Amino acid sequence: MEMDETSLFEKVKLPIAEFNSNALASLVKNQEGGIKGPGFPFSYLASVLQFVSEDTKRTVKENILCNFFRSLLELSPNDIAASVNLASNRLPKDSSVNSSNEGGLGGGTISKAVREAAGCAPDRLRQLYRETGDLGDAAQALLHGQRRLLAAKKSLSIQEVYTAIREINKEKGIGCEERKRKRIVKMLRICRGCEPRFLTRCLLAHVRTGATFTSVLDALAAAAAVLEHPGLNGTKLKFQIKGYQEATREVHAAFADPGAVIAALIAGGGPSALRSHCQMRVGTPVRPMLAKPCSGVEDMIQKMKGKVFSCEYKYDGQRCQIHISEETETSSMFSRHLDIMTGKYPD
Repeated sequence: MEMDETSLFEKVKLPIAEFNSNALASLVKNQEGGIKGPGFPFSYLASVLQFVSEDTKRTVKENILCNFFRSLLELSPNDIAASVNLASNRLPKDSSVNSSNEGGLGGGTISKAVREAAGCAPDRLRQLYRETGDLGDAAQALLHGQRRLLAAKKSLSIQEVYTAIREINKEKGIGCEERKRKRIVKMLRICRGCEPRFLTRCLLAHVRTGATFTSVLDALAAAAAVLEHPGLNGTKLKFQIKGYQEATREVHAAFADPGAVIAALIAGGGPSALRSHCQMRVGTPVRPMLAKPCSGVEDMIQKMKGKVFSCEYKYDGQRCQIHISEETETSSMFSRHLDIMTGKYPD
């Protein structure tokens, strides 16, 4: 018999000082149907997202995510990048560093897959969607508690789900919609607990937890601070967490390569190492208008006091960030969403 995963994973709600990631990992690994080998089950991430969506307090959301990332940092760091992207609606289209853009699959394809996995009529799904207002909730109502049809002892892993979603997003050509639907159906039939809800939402790139990429990254930074300062608590630990979070926001604003920032946090070394590894460079875009956020003109002038700076007018039209490397004699162009658009303007 499988353990009650919801009760098991509720340990991430504990205060930071009371959370024991090793004890949780041992219980997760010893479950019937648990993931064999490295990595955590997708049910862990799905449960965490459920807990985060149920609470409205920002500090509670961050605490839950912090404990979650602590367990991954200690026991399964390879799951971190996938978890960050899934939890913040970011689905990279390919392996390039500047392709982590929000956007998911169309609802039509996913709806067909949900109907097939649940064996229900279109009218039934439409009715549930009208009642809940969310395709994930509708999928949960149809699939929760349903007898698992494939590999009774198999579980989805975080990496498996993330890799599948990326591959599904890249499907092209004749018959691509059919191939997408079949892969989604296969995963949905393995789902248990609250996995149907969040697998569906991850496919849509709309997890509906109230957590943004910035807040998820803040939680990862907090987790790194806790692990690198095991003897601290109270005010001293809060001070360290604040330092890690400020450094993370700073480097991500000037060095918009989420993968590199996440990798630097995993590697450890604190804020100084983070700033050293993630420095502004040609070819990696700077987040537009967010490199140094200011509350107003007075704040900007105060921050730039004693320095030479220039200002420019904001014009209507397409925003473009241009990087030119004299060393490699190449140029790159990025949109306001940091998509590579060099090929759009060959001249």
